[in-house]
Amino acid sequence: MESNIPENYTTPSWPSLAIPYDNFENRKVLYYKTDVINFIILWSMYINSGICALSSLFTFISIKKKRYIPIIVVMYAFYGGLTGIINGYLCGYAFWYVYNTLEFTVVTAHPLFVGIIQGAIFRILEFPNIRMNSL
Repeated sequence: MESNIPENYTTPSWPSLAIPYDNFENRKVLYYKTDVINFIILWSMYINSGICALSSLFTFISIKKKRYIPIIVVMYAFYGGLTGIINGYLCGYAFWYVYNTLEFTVVTAHPLFVGIIQGAIFRILEFPNIRMNSL
């Protein structure tokens, strides 16, 4: 895949989303491994932080001591960002090696899709930790 890189290639800025099925000249493509992994880490980090912040709001809405809710939301969002970095790094490497082996091009929308799927799986795996009486 490294041999297919155009001469004037510059890495698109984050979050430059491109429709995967546009004209080839208009697509924003990621060619380098570090670019793909960085895009996936950023999307995973932001999606997981948002999911954790929202779920902590819904989970802790039934707590009697309301003054601790902002601290809990910030801490849980930080936890989501940290797990997003770790999961994004692992998913990014796996995604890169699959795409590189199959010689596919990685469009800038693909890391977003990986981040959404990874965030959904992350939330489903943590679902038993949610207090059921707050739903």
